[in-house]
Amino acid sequence: MRTLKALTVSLSLLGILFVFPTISWAGADGDPAGCFSPNAGGKAVVGTVAAYISNINVNEGDIDAILELKYKSTTEVFRVHVAAEPGVSNLFSNEDALCSILAAGPINSTVQTISEVFGFDAGTQLQIDENSVISSPRLSYPNSGGAQLAIANVTIFVE
Repeated sequence: MRTLKALTVSLSLLGILFVFPTISWAGADGDPAGCFSPNAGGKAVVGTVAAYISNINVNEGDIDAILELKYKSTTEVFRVHVAAEPGVSNLFSNEDALCSILAAGPINSTVQTISEVFGFDAGTQLQIDENSVISSPRLSYPNSGGAQLAIANVTIFVE
């Protein structure tokens, strides 16, 4: 019994000191958000997202984002605002923030959506995978208060 207890304590301390790696799911509590798919593929829309994140409270915050996206030979700029909803995580990970941005329906200057601009069918699902958000170093958000500017290259898949 004493050996088991010592082993449990030792493993717990190792986990705290070295932080065992986990998959960065897009969604709170380790659940993938609607746009996250580990097998995302198909048509790829690539670009850059610049997001100003404010009113940060643990894993939620307001997001103002500008997306410059390219598909084939068409490049377009989109904008969106995501208001934080109390109790709903939108900053659990970078992927979670991108899913929140996509779910809010970014539009361009003529009020067209990503699907409309690039000629995708209405109701087309935009998806990301664990390699869709590339930022170096990995973005981190303060636990409360403050704001942060985040810039990342992204790949969004159309299914």
